Amino acid sequence: MATVLHVGFNKTGTTTLQGEVFPRLPDTAVLGPLNEGFDRFHVLARELCWADDGTYSDTSLRAMFDETRAGFRRLVVSLEDFSFWHHGGRTPRRLQALLPDARVLICVRDQRTLLYSKYGGWLRKGGPFGFARYLTKLDPGWLAFDVVVESYQQVFGVERVKVLPYELLVSDPSRYLNELNAFVAPDEPALEPVRIPHVANRGLAPATRLAVRTANRLFVRSVDNPHPPLAKVPRGGALPHTLERWDSPVFRKLRVPQSRRDGEVAERYGARYAANNTRLEQLTGLDLASYGYLVASPATVMAAPSSRR
Repeated sequence: MATVLHVGFNKTGTTTLQGEVFPRLPDTAVLGPLNEGFDRFHVLARELCWADDGTYSDTSLRAMFDETRAGFRRLVVSLEDFSFWHHGGRTPRRLQALLPDARVLICVRDQRTLLYSKYGGWLRKGGPFGFARYLTKLDPGWLAFDVVVESYQQVFGVERVKVLPYELLVSDPSRYLNELNAFVAPDEPALEPVRIPHVANRGLAPATRLAVRTANRLFVRSVDNPHPPLAKVPRGGALPHTLERWDSPVFRKLRVPQSRRDGEVAERYGARYAANNTRLEQLTGLDLASYGYLVASPATVMAAPSSRR
């Protein structure tokens, strides 16, 4: 029985993998957000990430894995929580105890474009702030990819951890899928390319982000905006969703450039991960600089900031 553990990161093509790639693997059971039983799995997975050693038990999750893969040659487990809440290696260790022979797939993305995409997702949920203010809400340790990759390499072994850049999925989907297929299903024929124009959850265009943010600030009541000035306007909450639907047919065609201020903010925020990215290159052999990632000179790489989630 082959097992693949796909642990993230967020906004790296995860929904496309879960919806279009993993289900196409022959004789494969998939356990993730798009599959039956996910709600129960998510509860058990959060317990794996968060429970103290004194109260943690893997009995229920182990039984669920066994139940899901019964009758299949391969099990794919896909959940981004396992990269976000890695707790200094505790999550990988618990997963390894459950799935000792698993191959681990980790997908990364240039932190700057990832942040724009993450921001667009937050706007879709009613976020009212500009990009710079939104970034102050984030835990910066989340984007230290090298810390997570190294923790999984230490537990599962370097040869059992594969890191793929999102940029390769966009620029050369055939090569991306060939590399993925060779890692997760080396005994299967190569997969056909995914149609990239239909990748799920595509980021919003700059003009769309501005329009939706403005509508959210004026009309949409949320935790971040409890008293919008025009919240009582009839059906005001529907306006942001209408604007979002105009993303491709209207706003994207306007070709409004990225805000210069937002670009400068993204560059400054992304620069803090240059040392992390260089460390990730050293851990994986990837040439992240060729994909546009900010990297530091190896000679100047200090101890990279880590997350203790």
